[in-house]
Amino acid sequence: MWSHNCRKCVYDLCRLDTTLHADTVHPKPGGDSISKAHFEAGIKLGALFHQFVGVPISFENVELLEKAMESCIKLQPFVVDAKVKIDRDKLKEKLSSFGYTSLDAEMLSAEVTVRVEGKEVKAVLRWDEILKYPIMEVVHEDRR
Repeated sequence: MWSHNCRKCVYDLCRLDTTLHADTVHPKPGGDSISKAHFEAGIKLGALFHQFVGVPISFENVELLEKAMESCIKLQPFVVDAKVKIDRDKLKEKLSSFGYTSLDAEMLSAEVTVRVEGKEVKAVLRWDEILKYPIMEVVHEDRR
């Protein structure tokens, strides 16, 4: 289980052998491809969370914001697919008298699929109601 804390995500995912060369997008030699895919998935979800939580949101721009977030993730190396959903019920609950609010962790869910050296990982970002905390976790690995 990953927290939304990026350093923890990287530590949990990289297993100390999947650091990236600073001057290239290719994973550093050493370590297995599935670990590298875990690392990449965690980076994508952590970046999404920290870049977009807090942005102004309303029913007028919710769909546009979802698509923009998906587009931003899809631009990054190794990404095969990305999906973002903002919970409309939670949005409605939090709207101010001015008709908007700020995007928060409870509203946001995302899924990213990455492929590194032929190994594919699907990971999700979701709100855990019991922990009252955003959780990132791998939900599928293709180890073919």
